[in-house]
Amino acid sequence: MLFTRTVFRFTVLIALTSVTGMATNRCIAAEESAAKAKTPTKSVAKKPDSDRRTTKKNAKKIENTPPVYPGGVRLEAIGTLSASHIYITYGYLGTIANSFSGKAMSAGRAKKLFRESLRLCELSITALEQVKKKGVPSGDVQSLEETMEVYRLLKKQAEAGIEFAGEQNPENTKAFETARKASWTRIAKMLGLGK
Repeated sequence: MLFTRTVFRFTVLIALTSVTGMATNRCIAAEESAAKAKTPTKSVAKKPDSDRRTTKKNAKKIENTPPVYPGGVRLEAIGTLSASHIYITYGYLGTIANSFSGKAMSAGRAKKLFRESLRLCELSITALEQVKKKGVPSGDVQSLEETMEVYRLLKKQAEAGIEFAGEQNPENTKAFETARKASWTRIAKMLGLGK
């Protein structure tokens, strides 16, 4: 469930860049998991906020705190990086299209950048498929599949961009716009953003 929570709370997790923030997030996640499982756990979140500050003394405790389940920290990182990459890729594909249509970029350069983006999406899908094959908690399988589907939509958008840069005509323009809207609809849903 860490991957799921990470993807849907993308904007919150980006803000958790300090060790204190990450430690607090791990404590909350451990308590949520324990509450769902209805098993007793050490409640580190009962301490006042002032005790949650990271010091040299308690940094070792935080470092040695096991994740909610093995691989949880890695899944959290994968979810954060995937969400960030998806969001940035979407914006990048739009920037390429706008630059080309505004005559600020040549067709050759636009096609090259679209192809590079397409390849990065393919590599991301392959990497996520490997993570899925290694075994993840059942609650995270659906999120991995949804993330791979969004990458597939971004691939279609990049492919449409290659066609758009190759020949700027109404059909290619419409195909790119359709792919762009399909991508954004899924991205906004996945990240919990507005339309």
